[in-house]
Amino acid sequence: MNQRINPETGYPMSTDKQIKIKKEALSVTKAFHEENPHEAGIKLLKELGLPDPRDERTILSDKIGQYIIGILGAEAELHYKMGLWNEAENEYLQIFYLSIYYTDALRILYSKEHRYRDAVYILEFTMQTIQEFSQLFYKKDYDTLSLALEKAKNIANKKARIDTSRLSSEQKVVLTQTAGKNFKKIKNWMNEISEKKN
Repeated sequence: MNQRINPETGYPMSTDKQIKIKKEALSVTKAFHEENPHEAGIKLLKELGLPDPRDERTILSDKIGQYIIGILGAEAELHYKMGLWNEAENEYLQIFYLSIYYTDALRILYSKEHRYRDAVYILEFTMQTIQEFSQLFYKKDYDTLSLALEKAKNIANKKARIDTSRLSSEQKVVLTQTAGKNFKKIKNWMNEISEKKN
């Protein structure tokens, strides 16, 4: 089967069925975001005089999914499937460092574009996030990412002549600023969660 290409962008695109699945996933994510069943359920428990059954990590994960990652992640996946890689990249760049799933998705996109140094950069950025916010990740995530980083560095060294990396210094500054704002939100949530549990 021949690879489908988006005629407007020149990037590969998925089948109509795969695109439809991602469109449906985005619709569900948006509906979930608007309805926020986690918070509604917790509110009901409080009204009934029952405690929040979630641990601190789950509460934090729910907040990050609800307010930072959710819709952007679903949009990025849809745009990637549609062959709109520039849009997908812009969305992934706002959230990748909070999830090894999205880090890997962006790494794959960069690898397909022969942007090997960019792939190394985002892996290193996420490694730094894991070190500073270990509670956002599972213990195995660090090992998984370490292995991916080692492989990415080897590939970047071997393919340096054909590397088309293009993340600019300005983009890296904006990325750091965006991450900083999200990290501030996360730290505030961590403090709130800790205070409520104590």
